[in-house]
Amino acid sequence: MRSSIRQFCPWLVLTFLAFTTCAISIQNKTEKTIEQRITAIENSMQIFESRIQDLNDSSYKGSFESKPIMFYATTKTTTHSFNLEKKSTVVFRNVIMNIGDHYNNFNGIFVSPKSGIYLFSWTICTSGNNYAFTELVVQNTSISRAGEFESNGHYDCGSMTALYKMNKDDHAWIRTTDYVSGSKTHYFYTSKDATSNTFLGILVYGD
Repeated sequence: MRSSIRQFCPWLVLTFLAFTTCAISIQNKTEKTIEQRITAIENSMQIFESRIQDLNDSSYKGSFESKPIMFYATTKTTTHSFNLEKKSTVVFRNVIMNIGDHYNNFNGIFVSPKSGIYLFSWTICTSGNNYAFTELVVQNTSISRAGEFESNGHYDCGSMTALYKMNKDDHAWIRTTDYVSGSKTHYFYTSKDATSNTFLGILVYGD
């Protein structure tokens, strides 16, 4: 019996050692796999941090403005309609929004605080067999026009949207065109029940 035990013990020891060696090998492989995963995660985090830093670089600040530049104004609905001679500035005195305070509601002029591409949109209304023709002007250059000629005695509006590259401190405003029809002047209709004449601008891409 003892002889059998003595013969079995070496095999038991060898089996235990083999099992232990295998377990240690598996543990080492597992630890290596975990280390590889941790390393991969760390590399991904470094790439992510690098991309965030790129977005904060000055070259990207034109696309990701921390403070928007925009305004939106209308003619006052509490006042009556009005007439303007040719080449006259249309002043939108009722300011709804003016982030940055770059639009002046006393003279109707927007001054660009920085160079970039700006979007402008405006609407003008007329009525009672009259007309109102306007144009967006930047630095005394006509950019685009919007007008309405009402011949049926009703109330109609015309709108236009334009994109323009402005430099810092450039001026933009809406004025009447040089169109003249007899003794009439440009007639702007202001409704007491709804917003009529409007003007808005926004920086869509800064240099």
